[in-house]
Amino acid sequence: MTLCSDTYVTGINNNEYQITRGTELNRIARVDNNCSYVKADFMNMPFSDNSFDAIFAIEATCHAPDVVDCYKEIFRVLKPGQCFTAYEWCITDSFDPNNKEHQRIKVLLIQHAF
Repeated sequence: MTLCSDTYVTGINNNEYQITRGTELNRIARVDNNCSYVKADFMNMPFSDNSFDAIFAIEATCHAPDVVDCYKEIFRVLKPGQCFTAYEWCITDSFDPNNKEHQRIKVLLIQHAF
C-alpha cells in the first residue's frame, strides 16, 4: 500500500529511542517517505519562522519549563493563520482532592484518555 497524499509530517522528540522506534514503525507502515523525525527541543525548534501548515502536540507541552515560551515557539514556526491543536489533560488549582465529584471526574478523564 502506498500513501496517497501530499502530506508530509515532521515529528520532533528529544528522545533518541522514541525517534528510532517511530522511524521503524513508519517504515513498517510504509509512510517513511511522508513522515520523519528531528531530535530537538520544542522550546527551541531548529526550523525557520512560518515553516508549518499545522502543528499538533500530544501530552507534550504540559512538560514545558515555561508554557508561554513554549507556545511562542510553536506559533513562531507556524504559518500565519494556520492551526495549532494539543491534547493534554490537566488539573487546575480548583481541583479539590477531597471532593468526591472532582475525584469522579478525574477517574472518568483518565479512563477515556486510554
